Amino acid sequence: MTPRWRPGRPLLGGLGLLALLGIGFAWGEWAGWPWLAPPLARVLSDRLGRTVQFGADGTSRLQLHLLGGVRLQADRLQVAPPAWAASRPPTLDAQTVQLDLRYRDLLTGWRGGDLVVQRLQAGSLALDLLRDQDGRATWQIGNGAPDTDVPPPPVQVRTLAVQNGTAQLQDDTRQLKLALDFSLAQGAAGPGIQASATGRLRKEALTAALHTEGPLPWVSGADPVETGLTFNLQVGQAALAFDGRAGSLSTLEGLRGTFGIGGLSLAPVGRALDLTLPATHPFAAAGSVAHHANRWDLDIVLATVGRSSVHGQVHHDTVGGRGRVTGSLVSPLFQLRDLAPAIGAAPAGTPAPAGRRHRTLPDRPFDLAALRAMDADVQLSVARLDLGTPALQAVQALDTRLRLDAGVLVLDALTARLADGRVTGRLQLDGRQTPARWDTTLQVRDLRLEHWVRAVNRPGQPPYASGKLGMTLQVAGRGRSTAELLATANGRAVLLWTQGTISHLLVEVAGLDLAQGLGVLLVGDDVLPVTCGAADLRIHDGQLTPTLLMVDTRDSTLWVEGQSSFVNETLALTARVHPKDFSPLSLRSPLRVEGTFAAPRVQLERGALLARLGPAALLALVTPLAGLLPLLDMGGDSGAPAVAGCTRLVHGQAGKAVPTPAKRR
Repeated sequence: MTPRWRPGRPLLGGLGLLALLGIGFAWGEWAGWPWLAPPLARVLSDRLGRTVQFGADGTSRLQLHLLGGVRLQADRLQVAPPAWAASRPPTLDAQTVQLDLRYRDLLTGWRGGDLVVQRLQAGSLALDLLRDQDGRATWQIGNGAPDTDVPPPPVQVRTLAVQNGTAQLQDDTRQLKLALDFSLAQGAAGPGIQASATGRLRKEALTAALHTEGPLPWVSGADPVETGLTFNLQVGQAALAFDGRAGSLSTLEGLRGTFGIGGLSLAPVGRALDLTLPATHPFAAAGSVAHHANRWDLDIVLATVGRSSVHGQVHHDTVGGRGRVTGSLVSPLFQLRDLAPAIGAAPAGTPAPAGRRHRTLPDRPFDLAALRAMDADVQLSVARLDLGTPALQAVQALDTRLRLDAGVLVLDALTARLADGRVTGRLQLDGRQTPARWDTTLQVRDLRLEHWVRAVNRPGQPPYASGKLGMTLQVAGRGRSTAELLATANGRAVLLWTQGTISHLLVEVAGLDLAQGLGVLLVGDDVLPVTCGAADLRIHDGQLTPTLLMVDTRDSTLWVEGQSSFVNETLALTARVHPKDFSPLSLRSPLRVEGTFAAPRVQLERGALLARLGPAALLALVTPLAGLLPLLDMGGDSGAPAVAGCTRLVHGQAGKAVPTPAKRR
């Protein structure tokens, strides 16, 4: 007999199956789904590209709840290092772990997106973080491709709460080693993050401390939650303090606040931050900072280097993976000596090394690697540039554009005022290859000598020298230091002195004219018009030779010849005065300038002087008056060669903004 079909039986069967499933799910929720631990570990291992297990041997107790999301509780969670760092301890080792995830986040991670963890809580957490010289980092997800920037951690964690945390960080690319101790609060009302670190950055000792008012997201999401934080860092003898807010711990997204920084030199700070900064005297700075995406914005309220000061805005971004600094800086006062270390000069008061005691040119190698590390485009304005000596007037209103592009440093469109005159030029240091190449072009127009060189002025009397100076300078060289650049220099410097005057007494003393010098001293000094002053200095392989160096007045003409060497820093110059008038008592001996840049010697040329004094002494045995005859100087130099040389020089500089000589009287 065929059984009768009853319509209610499938419905009852389905309800029974649902009841069984419900009972099974309820039992699984109650039991914690222990049989799902292995497949969950495999999913995480596949996603992270390294072994994930619960417990050191994979056998610790695991509680898993799936109602409304994934909630995991485990005695221990370990994430192994990648295969290339298999000998390292676990990258993450957490005990008493609670992990909360949403299903939609799991689906995103399964499809290849970022795996977002809503909460990761641990009684203790130990991290071992390594980045090797090839740029591979243990915190990277996937195949371990070289890391070029601070990457996200293996998973994005919105809330991370840790009672006791430690971390060992070794970054070989930055020569950084750190040991950290930290704790993270679990609620917004908690104490936030407390962290301290000790270690070394390159060869400098490092200490740091971090405190936040509330928990920061480990990696900021679409809407980062900002919280207040303070940070203090000491690297060597440089210190940084920050007080502000941020939305992400690892990326510093949304960071903004005030900062203060100080140290013995800017250069080591730049190396620590992967920025190109010059070696300087002790510095300090204060201002505000903000960070968004790849851009840092600094508003420098006041920065001091030695006795110099500066303020302005600077921006740093890493678009395209290469750092670039832009902005504008203004300095009310800058002293040239405060940047002396940037060109290799030792700080004031520092004793010279034993082998450098007779040398003055800086020989410390340039940091060419720093020039190649980043690019820059910064406008600089200096109201007053102190040249480092009270004998010279300071440069006023200096403006230039500093550009650094792929290792080429350029000070472009340089303009300044100096002693009623104007200075323009361009300086370039090409550090793309070793040794570096240096090119300089400068022009000086209408510089008032008596205003620039204060030593020529006399209270209540005309200055020892006055007039206008014009100069053009073009020079280039190669080297790894300032000394090497000058030792290989080639170029030319041309200088004209016009509309000038010079002390009559100074001319007679320079010519060793005793009779006329005594006369001027008795009746009072006056000034002689300078018909023309000119210099044409040629530089070849570090040797400076004056092809023309003279000063012409109605009384005498001064010529200088010889050579100066930047190679061995020596002087070998001779000054000769040719009189144009009669003098009854004149020695007229050439003056020699010899020795080194560090210890120059000025002395009379002995042979020429003895040639006059010897006959004078012999004739003095006959009659005292006869002894004056060899000292008589009838003159005879009309000054025509000086004027001709000056005229040739002016014609050669036709079309350039150099003063023309005054007409002879």
